[in-house]
Amino acid sequence: MLLQVVMSKYGLPDVATAEKKLGDKEVHDGSIGLDGLAEGTLGLHKTGHGAKAPDLIRNSKWAEVYAYNLNDVRLTRMLYEFAQKYRYLCDRHGNKIAMEAVLL
Repeated sequence: MLLQVVMSKYGLPDVATAEKKLGDKEVHDGSIGLDGLAEGTLGLHKTGHGAKAPDLIRNSKWAEVYAYNLNDVRLTRMLYEFAQKYRYLCDRHGNKIAMEAVLL
């Protein structure tokens, strides 16, 4: 889904090209990541950050790892279903991003 978002928002064929032309900060400003898309489109947020996963695993906090991953999957599915129905997503700033039928 990220590839479709990059293609639509920036008119570029892939993430690497977008990074080269626009810079990492523009492409990875958080507005089109899972949390940014979930916030802009659904008004929801991720429940954690992947950077914490190694510590959770080291400390055998499996329920927290499971819950974090399950929420990410739930948000991804909700975004996918929204895009299927309405043919767009919104970034963190409320900008509509057209989602073509190729993905859907």
